Amino acid sequence: LAFRGLGISTGFSFKRAFGSKFKINAEIDEFGLMYWTNTEVVEVDSSFRFQGLRFDNIFEINDSVSQIERDKLSNGLFKEQDSRFFRLMPFQLSLKLDYQITSTYLKQVYLSGDYRYISSYTPRFGIGTRWNFREKDRLEIGFRYGGFNTIALPAFYGLQLQKWRISLGSNNLLAFGLPSMTTGASVFVGVNYTL
Repeated sequence: LAFRGLGISTGFSFKRAFGSKFKINAEIDEFGLMYWTNTEVVEVDSSFRFQGLRFDNIFEINDSVSQIERDKLSNGLFKEQDSRFFRLMPFQLSLKLDYQITSTYLKQVYLSGDYRYISSYTPRFGIGTRWNFREKDRLEIGFRYGGFNTIALPAFYGLQLQKWRISLGSNNLLAFGLPSMTTGASVFVGVNYTL
């Protein structure tokens, strides 16, 4: 079979209310093990620098010449090994504490923290609010520090129009105004119709 490995993962969550004001939500997601087989090993050297492929005569370039150049690069970095090993899967831990408010518009303040078991991901902490302008119209905005982005400004807005629900959000609005301060962002739009 052309498998590089097989694994299994699971998730757990815990939710609890403390009185009428506080809620806590703890979760671990995609926690599991992967058994890798038929692996390729990448030898990483900090002094390696890719400077492109060299062709002495551009009129003699064909598939076999370019393949030779690619093979030289590939053979320098990869080597096939028949090694087998277990590794933890890239799971996520998250914790959120909500405080309910009975104000006219401001309905909730929250503190959050999460960690992903992925290279270059640092623990991320956040604070945010939820506002309700009508019974089902909702605005959420927050501030986060950590993760892949050092600083992030997530935002979400949900608008209810009879049986239609329109959602618009981004995990980092700062990336559109200050791209040099962050490493990326995503935007989503959703439309739901209730039967």
